[in-house]
Amino acid sequence: MRSVALRCIGVDKSYGGAPAVQALDMSVESGTIIALVGPSGCGKTTTLRLIAGFEHPDSGAIILGGRIVAGRGINVPPEKRRVGMVFQDYALFPHLTVAQNVAFGLPRSQERAARVDEALRLVGLAGLRDRSPHELSGGEQQRVALARALAPQPEALLLDEPFSNLHAHLRAEVRAEVREILRGNGTTAVLVTHDQEEALFMGDVVAVQNGGRLEQVDTPERIFHSPNSRFVAQFMGAADFLTVGRSHGMVHLGVNPTSKAEADRSGDLEVMLRPDDLFIQPAEAGAGRIVGRSFQGATYLYTVALKSGVTVRSTMPHTERYPVGIMVSVRLNPAHPPRCFVAGRSAGDAPQALVALVRERFLEET
Repeated sequence: MRSVALRCIGVDKSYGGAPAVQALDMSVESGTIIALVGPSGCGKTTTLRLIAGFEHPDSGAIILGGRIVAGRGINVPPEKRRVGMVFQDYALFPHLTVAQNVAFGLPRSQERAARVDEALRLVGLAGLRDRSPHELSGGEQQRVALARALAPQPEALLLDEPFSNLHAHLRAEVRAEVREILRGNGTTAVLVTHDQEEALFMGDVVAVQNGGRLEQVDTPERIFHSPNSRFVAQFMGAADFLTVGRSHGMVHLGVNPTSKAEADRSGDLEVMLRPDDLFIQPAEAGAGRIVGRSFQGATYLYTVALKSGVTVRSTMPHTERYPVGIMVSVRLNPAHPPRCFVAGRSAGDAPQALVALVRERFLEET
């Protein structure tokens, strides 16, 4: 079992009475990349600043490498926390060479030059040590910033929207390189991003934050396929919801609510469908009509109005090009069990009885 490199326990932070981070509980195992994702203003950058030591929590504790660095009357300054930082704008010194940028902040010792060489080899820039930052591409500048953060051998690496200044193609290339560098080096990292795709790609673990609280912390696959709340479902990908009935209907259909209190609520029972859960095909007597089509390269995203009045979306291969206005059959992908929700909280995968009801009421009966 891996040791825990970073732990936040009941961390709260407010500004002028407005909560920015609330009851934050988070553990990061050594060598793990955790992607902290959420909408603007959800508290993710504040969380990063609290871990780094640029902010001090109002309550709770932060433990790095088994040492309390914040809380319980302790506030270790940033320079003594053994954390590395990679900023959005890289923060490289334009008048220093690549090697001098990486060496900045390292103590003067016989090991300094060796540390710089090791960090540059790690990020694949050993041959560019004498270049100036302006002579480098955006991706190379990013790797210099990464080498500088890794050179002191930190307990944890903190990355604040590190790829946002790169154009789309380079961003995909650089983040793949950075992920491999971090994993190959066994680096513990906390990555802050607002990009859902980036979070799913980069994180061994994904933490979804909303209103200062962590909604769900899980593997990328479970975050996407098994969201525990309506917010996570909608934030981490396109999701449509079919309202089937009231929560008491759940018990009748054999769904196991997460708690008795939840089952007793009168909230709606909803079934979540992602665009890749639905197949469509032209059919004069079909269950829906195409009302929108968006070309996305390898796929088309179709918007389909069902006879019930509900609108859903379907992702189909680019070879399946259907005109807007035609009637289509709408079928569930049998490989993806739909997720059901009560009062906005997940109640697990929908049972066969509920799936059959959805087909009968909204889609195709067979």
